[in-house]
Amino acid sequence: FIYPITDFPPLSLFYSKEDYPALIIPVKRTAELRKILKDVLLNRPKTKAIYPIDDDDNKDPKLYRKMVLNKKSSTGKNILQHPIVKKILEDDDDITKSTFSMETTYEYWSVEKVLRQLLPSKIIEIPTSFEIVGHIAHMNLKDEVLPYQYIIGKVIFDKNQPAIKTVVNKVGKIDNEYRTFEMKILYSTLTDNWSHVSVKEEGCTFDLDFQNVYWNSRLGCEHKRVVQYIRKSNNSQSSIVVADMMA
Repeated sequence: FIYPITDFPPLSLFYSKEDYPALIIPVKRTAELRKILKDVLLNRPKTKAIYPIDDDDNKDPKLYRKMVLNKKSSTGKNILQHPIVKKILEDDDDITKSTFSMETTYEYWSVEKVLRQLLPSKIIEIPTSFEIVGHIAHMNLKDEVLPYQYIIGKVIFDKNQPAIKTVVNKVGKIDNEYRTFEMKILYSTLTDNWSHVSVKEEGCTFDLDFQNVYWNSRLGCEHKRVVQYIRKSNNSQSSIVVADMMA
């Protein structure tokens, strides 16, 4: 059984809201305090530590900002008990304690985090790797995750915008003289000519049909050698045509 893309859960599943300790600080002292408090500032991927103050903070938003802190210190204690934070609060009347409510949505989570939540716990190795060929993400999924291939394809697509427009999975083995292979679309915004891609390497643009032309980015060194050889051989400034006699 293969789960259809319609089984993808509502994005509200990935929504959460959490309160963090914060300090209300004067705007003009932001750089100074950021340096002093660098060890306790919120350390969270893809997340800022400085925000505008809330309406209920009773401060002028032009003069004050909110600096968000980690919940715990490196020793596991409440961050407000950290010596530096305590000293600042005790010595400076212009800095006060506060909280900051941080919302986390689907956009925040990585491919691995999302799929870890969606796939069965028995799947140990989460499929996150793929090769990029133009606007195509080319995957090589293992049998154990094939029932969830469309869900995996959507997550890979969502998390690699705007570069990726189509996600495919290799089907079967490479067993023909041109080294092309069958592929299955897992997710795509394109209907016609979805396999026609443009790949840029070494200042050159290669336009190809990925369904009918073998392209492997791991051969980049060989591509570079050929391009450099051609450029060295072409003394004129005019364009040249390269014919691959082995194609």
